[in-house]
Amino acid sequence: SVEGGCFNMGSTKGALLEGPVHEVCLSSFQIEKHEVTQKSFQTVMKTNPSRFVSSDLPVESVTWQEANKYCKKIGKRLPTEAEWEFAARGGLKNQTFPWGSEPVEKGAAKANIWQGTFPNTNTGTDGYMRIAPVAKYAPNAYGLYDMSGNVWEWCADWYNETYYKSLSDNITKNPKGPETSYDSNEPYSQKRVTRGGSFLCHNSYCSGYRNSMRMKTTPDTGSIHTGFRAVMDAQ
Repeated sequence: SVEGGCFNMGSTKGALLEGPVHEVCLSSFQIEKHEVTQKSFQTVMKTNPSRFVSSDLPVESVTWQEANKYCKKIGKRLPTEAEWEFAARGGLKNQTFPWGSEPVEKGAAKANIWQGTFPNTNTGTDGYMRIAPVAKYAPNAYGLYDMSGNVWEWCADWYNETYYKSLSDNITKNPKGPETSYDSNEPYSQKRVTRGGSFLCHNSYCSGYRNSMRMKTTPDTGSIHTGFRAVMDAQ
């Protein structure tokens, strides 16, 4: 269970995608310790969309609609983008990564990302060339695994590039995301937010494994590096 609180959401690093930084306050909620596994998904949904099939790997190639349906079936829901980022930060104030500020390349392996030179050479020094089983790296201070890397994680929210700006002058309580999606790069595509980066993220072009980094994807898209985890309101 994650105790509610207030935090600075977003970052000055990511320009349009991640700014402006704005204050958000959340109620307490429960979030799963790791990404939903293929085994769990198969048990509930009687199907497994994944490309790399193994029961202890996170489910991947899963669309937003499928993830949403799974959550409903087990009486949970997808996290809001604010809940996801608050959980990833693990109570650390204004840090870049779930573990703090130390660069991902330094010290012990912290997350499953692309190491080496993208896209030619992945050295695999984090132990995995592709997707990793859940919970193979140290958790953050909230006991949550793989908030950085492995697979991107679907959030409940629509993506709208002007949304953060609309919140920047106020303290927002339990934001649920914008009512409509808008991405000027693809104005006719409706998109949902994904968070956390994946095993294909490298510092040179994505740094998707930073707490504040956001991506946006059409909800009918399933890719080999996208999964999810479920949340529920605190009981």
